[in-house]
Amino acid sequence: MDIRFADKTTVGDDPVVYGLSVNNSPGVQDLWNTIPVWTFPFDGSGLAPTPAAGTLIEEGLGQIAVGGSVYAMWNDTVYGEAGLYHTLSRGAIDALAGSSAGAPKSDGVAPYWRFAWQRDTGQYNISLGTYGLYAALYPGGNKSRGSDTFTDIAVDVQYQFFGERDNVTARINFIQEFQDLNASVALGAADNTSNELRNLNTSVTYTYDQTIGLTAGATHIWGDRDATLYGTPTGSPKSTALTIQGDCLPLNKTPWSVYPWFNPRLTAQYVHYFRFDGGTGNVDGTGRNATDNDTLFLLLTLTF
Repeated sequence: MDIRFADKTTVGDDPVVYGLSVNNSPGVQDLWNTIPVWTFPFDGSGLAPTPAAGTLIEEGLGQIAVGGSVYAMWNDTVYGEAGLYHTLSRGAIDALAGSSAGAPKSDGVAPYWRFAWQRDTGQYNISLGTYGLYAALYPGGNKSRGSDTFTDIAVDVQYQFFGERDNVTARINFIQEFQDLNASVALGAADNTSNELRNLNTSVTYTYDQTIGLTAGATHIWGDRDATLYGTPTGSPKSTALTIQGDCLPLNKTPWSVYPWFNPRLTAQYVHYFRFDGGTGNVDGTGRNATDNDTLFLLLTLTF
């Protein structure tokens, strides 16, 4: 959900776009495809095995929180945004997600920030940015031992080339998370009072004639060992994956009159794990081969 107000003005002779966004996931209002809400892989199976570890800004508050932010873009070049988030009530999470069991609860508001610089010539666009989130959370909603704190700081780069036939997009996103887990340790939900967790996500997409697309992306998660927190036998959160995805929009360039109202997209995605949940070599944290977690995912998207 992203509900926004936007307007434009001038500062001196330079245009400024500014506005307000109310949304339910930090980053869902972003302009680039590097922040976790929008970065590759854009789709994935809800049934396939995935790494146990993830930073808060990736998956911790999405769709169980609500927040607002103010933003501005100066001269189509410099972007700045600041916002505050808070988890929904337990009743609201029960109604929307089915169950609030295990969901964290905010201890105060969580500030979010985003700053970026971009250069856009029409044929190519490059952006450099940073963003972050700080949140104090009661683990599992339990207030008896106080709250944990999470500080996520990230940097991202995106490059796009737009040709008459060929388009290329390259993305790099790195997240560093600092965890203070005193409450979780007191509740027996973590081994360490402090941890660090990191995530590197890179991908390159080539699109031919706005019809055929091929994307290759790599993700690497690593950080301090904590067997209780991550639930992995070795305690390590380390996972490394390569994702290859092909997309086809067979009607996107046809002259058929039905095209504006019906534009299906066919997707085939394969995820290959080199390491999974802290395993050593090609063995995952449960003793299986890491490749036993590989996934073939087929998707049909119908857009009306």
